[in-house]
Amino acid sequence: MRPFAITVVLSSIAAVALGAMVPRADKAPPHLLEVIRPEAANTNDTSPEGTVVRRFKLGTYFPLPSKKKTDIKCGIGKSAPKGNWDDANNDAKDHFDELNKSSESVKIDAGPRVCKQVYCTKGTGYWACNDTLRASVARQLASPRVQQRSYIAGRNLARATAAVARPALAGPAAQQVRGVKTIDFAGSKEDVYERADWPQEKLLDYFKNDTLALIGYGSQGHGQGLNLRDNGLNVIVGVRKNGKSWKDAEQDGWVAGKNLFDVDEAISRGTIVMNLLSDAAQSETWPAIKPQLTKGKTLYFSHGFSPVFKDLTHVEVPKDIDVILCAPKGSGRTVRSLFREGRGINSSFAVYQDVTGKAEEKAIALGVAIGSGYLYKTTFEKEVYSDLYGERGCLMGGIHGMFLAQYEVLRERGHSPSEAFNETVEEATQSLYPLIGANGMDWMFEACSTTARRGAIDWTPKFKDALKPVFNNLYDSVKDGSETKRSLEYNSQKDYRERYEAEMAEIRNLEIWRAGKAVR
Repeated sequence: MRPFAITVVLSSIAAVALGAMVPRADKAPPHLLEVIRPEAANTNDTSPEGTVVRRFKLGTYFPLPSKKKTDIKCGIGKSAPKGNWDDANNDAKDHFDELNKSSESVKIDAGPRVCKQVYCTKGTGYWACNDTLRASVARQLASPRVQQRSYIAGRNLARATAAVARPALAGPAAQQVRGVKTIDFAGSKEDVYERADWPQEKLLDYFKNDTLALIGYGSQGHGQGLNLRDNGLNVIVGVRKNGKSWKDAEQDGWVAGKNLFDVDEAISRGTIVMNLLSDAAQSETWPAIKPQLTKGKTLYFSHGFSPVFKDLTHVEVPKDIDVILCAPKGSGRTVRSLFREGRGINSSFAVYQDVTGKAEEKAIALGVAIGSGYLYKTTFEKEVYSDLYGERGCLMGGIHGMFLAQYEVLRERGHSPSEAFNETVEEATQSLYPLIGANGMDWMFEACSTTARRGAIDWTPKFKDALKPVFNNLYDSVKDGSETKRSLEYNSQKDYRERYEAEMAEIRNLEIWRAGKAVR
């Protein structure tokens, strides 16, 4: 199965996929999608006029969503403009002066002499940019089914298409700014909360009287904690003194006695207690933590596991505090990397208990503060059910099971390890899955041969019919607490680490992954 030659289309889709999944700008022209990629990591340069500016590559589109005049200047080279415009730049400036009177999108084009940088006054409009698109590709990108998906998809597609230059990474100050939107998800409308409602200044003001006590410094603790710190909030870390997490935190710049404390001290200082310990550890430490959650504090989770399955975890929250959740849809490492790239991860948020009447607002604000670009409302129950179900299904367990089944059949039928791995894993992860991430399953089908398409369409219902009973059993096992009980029992054993390492070694030593290591 070989994808067709689709270099031109992929080059444009790659530029789109480099952003997090976002809706398009209101009233944006067909060629414009919200892909905000500042060219330089330092986006707070100051021009001679004292204007805070952002820098973008020339040849990009900027939507001007209001009638307010936007001061846009085009400067040559990497230095800030000094107010001296040559003929080409004057043409560009005149062009902007005219178009700034309307809400049209403008394309920066200084004639034969193209500027290397564009300096835009901060705060005067929403900016979006992408490489100049050919008309046919632009029409495709304007299709409602085209959305910006995942970091992995964008990264892989960008690697595959030399036509798209890789933008420089942007720091937190260069994050996109967008508004709140109601989006139609396949006929069901949902409000999507965007960080446009919570610029950094508003976050700082909202949390000015709060101390965020982040308990645990594992994957999520690390990612969320550093993002909170970079956003300027008063955040402290609470972990076991001189343990591994303590040392990890010190390496990341947390200072003992200043913003790094043992767990009890951190909780006593915190007004918002962010419990980011592992699920098993939350259950084990709850008897010591609960008495310190006094009236007026807020308890924050990134997973609904402990309070939802309280009969098993014994995490019965106090009745006089707000209890909220923000669950990033990715690992803590991804939370951190997307934040550093100026984008943001998709997250869900929920309220378990609202004593103050402000719990939902607080959850959204914290979601933005930890690095979320888009927030989707859910409940604690739905978050934990879907999360456990997905991890055991298509995200991890199910996909690994399918990989193994297909690989083993190919080997049993006489195919070599390299061929079996390439046809099972390599082509999927390196070629096809990025296409799904960029633009959906039908896009991936269309990128493949007619023979491949016919077979995939014919066999899809057979796999669905065979697998659906398994997925129903899985969901029941999650909902009735069986998966939670299994997890708590296994992960609480004294030899958990040794048993886990043995299981990982068994996976690493499977022929499929040993073959894969050689292939890659």
